[in-house]
Amino acid sequence: MNTKLALSTTILFAAILIFAGRNAEAKVAPCSLATPAEIGAALNTTFDGGNAPTPSTCEWREVTSGTAIFIVDVNTSNAAFYGNMKTEASQVGRAKPVSGLGDDAFFLTAGNGVETSLYVKKGGFAFQVMITGEKPLNEAQREANEQAIAAVIAKKL
Repeated sequence: MNTKLALSTTILFAAILIFAGRNAEAKVAPCSLATPAEIGAALNTTFDGGNAPTPSTCEWREVTSGTAIFIVDVNTSNAAFYGNMKTEASQVGRAKPVSGLGDDAFFLTAGNGVETSLYVKKGGFAFQVMITGEKPLNEAQREANEQAIAAVIAKKL
């Protein structure tokens, strides 16, 4: 899979999650799931207060350097959507199980190895964590950072 197709697939999955999240069983404001201090501690930098571009999404931007070196997106959804995403990701060989987060969790990886999203399900609630921005991260760094943020969120649910 080429990089453009992999990135398009990741963006499509994220867009589907955003719209499906509007029907999430748990009505939780995404920006209430983590504080800027918690996001900053996970990534060792400073973040803004969060912005909700949709009712099911929160986006925090790094403010330390004056540019968005890190952008953290959290999208909320429900357990049914989570199950569909996991099935689809598994069928194309892009699901990587993660233990210790919620009831179930997996990374969705793109073909280039550095684009990931972490999906977590806890009860009837599900969420996605995705880190983007200007700073290049390898797959291990991205996964560790997304997992640290997801751990903060999962504890609050």
